[in-house]
Amino acid sequence: MHRSDGGIRSKAEEEMKPFSRKFSLLALFAIIGIIAVAVSDYSNAYRRSRNSLAQVKTLSQYAGVRYNSESARMTLFPFLEIGSLPVVTSLSIEGGVPPSVFKSSLSHMPSLTSLSLSSTAEDNANHSEYSDGHLKAVEQLTNLRELELFNAAISDEGFRSFCRSGNDNITYLEFDACNTLSERGLERLDRFSSLQTLVFVNMEFSNSALHHMEGLPDLEHVYIDGCDNISDTEIENFSKTYNGRIEIVCLDH
Repeated sequence: MHRSDGGIRSKAEEEMKPFSRKFSLLALFAIIGIIAVAVSDYSNAYRRSRNSLAQVKTLSQYAGVRYNSESARMTLFPFLEIGSLPVVTSLSIEGGVPPSVFKSSLSHMPSLTSLSLSSTAEDNANHSEYSDGHLKAVEQLTNLRELELFNAAISDEGFRSFCRSGNDNITYLEFDACNTLSERGLERLDRFSSLQTLVFVNMEFSNSALHHMEGLPDLEHVYIDGCDNISDTEIENFSKTYNGRIEIVCLDH
């Protein structure tokens, strides 16, 4: 009886072999298909990235680039590639770029006049994608006119060092939720002698932040929004001191 069961089992196995081979071939074809689709997507993404880069390179000297580090990783459009675009005058970055890559790329952008850095990290004090090292790299942009910092972990000393770098061409400066920076970091703000517009949004500055604007001869506009530690009384006194020469606007009032 045992020998009979073995014979039946052997016969069944022999009959199943064609089906097994067929299944294996189907699985192989399926895997090949998946790989082909992935390679196609990869190739298309790479082609789109290269085409985008080529289009930007053909633009005139007034070119702007908006760069998102998360989507860039998906479309293979690395930030280092943007560094080969000397025609770029305006650059907006969302998400982090390593400091070394950031510095190297900016060194190839001599025409850059407007720069916006926005960290997407929730805890900017400990995990911001922009810090003093990035600000140090910005010092090489001698033609920079406008700088916006959102959610950046800039220290007081880091910003004072930036002020001392000697770039007096900046006319527009904006801080938004850069809460590692206190009013003490503004002590050398007067080095930006060409500054015309200053924007504080969701900052933890106290009243003394206003006093650091006194040495700015070209300052015309100050916008304050969500800065609860700057009192209305101090804002009024500041406005009276300059007799309307400086327009100060509280956007949250």
